[in-house]
Amino acid sequence: MNKLLKTSLPKWPQCVIVGNKLEPEQALEIIRRTDTFFSHGGGNNKQWNEQVEHILQIPQDPKRPLEENQESWEAYVKALEEHPGAKANWCDSWGLVETEYIYNSWISSAYIGGPCGWCHPDGTILFGENIGKWPSVQDVIEDWEILLKAFPFLVVTCVLMDREHCESDPKPLVALKIRDKKIKLVGPEKVENPEFWEGTGFQDLTEVQKEIQTNQRGIEDFTLDVSREIGLPLEVIERWAKVTH
Repeated sequence: MNKLLKTSLPKWPQCVIVGNKLEPEQALEIIRRTDTFFSHGGGNNKQWNEQVEHILQIPQDPKRPLEENQESWEAYVKALEEHPGAKANWCDSWGLVETEYIYNSWISSAYIGGPCGWCHPDGTILFGENIGKWPSVQDVIEDWEILLKAFPFLVVTCVLMDREHCESDPKPLVALKIRDKKIKLVGPEKVENPEFWEGTGFQDLTEVQKEIQTNQRGIEDFTLDVSREIGLPLEVIERWAKVTH
């Protein structure tokens, strides 16, 4: 275990994730609480971002006054001081679950490949993008510990690769088997054993990689109908607002 924890990962390792499919409503609840829109902001579609923030009543960043007199400037400074607390309170009430490397980015994604994440809106658990930069094995374990605390029902397999997803012939470095609220760390030799993939719906890592490529093309086709950056329809955002406020 200690030796595997010290496994050196590349700057942007591909992270392969598969898991038992969830009900769509269950998946949307995971996305609601984990999407990077709430912790890191969204993509370049400013109009969409502001619409989502307005619907969900997310505290807005104070705007610098156009006319800078003493009264307006003091009000602006006060708003700046109060904003972090207001945003933190909103995140607490929202039940936000923050992770560093294992992410969902469906609401508004700046990623060139469009919206993505380990938990898809239809309940599919599948991921094959890079994570980083410079994660450690312990960092990834800690992310999954956070997610398991919030979503203890997860059944997931996570494999960290020796190169980026765009590079050829990737090899596994270390893997995590997540079952029954526990995380088991295993070496690359286990990943190459067919028994490792039992219960996942896949026979080996090659089959998973092919599914990741097929699924990414499907996501691209879907997002072209909405926006290159948007992976959820407006009605989902509006439904969240009704349930949470």
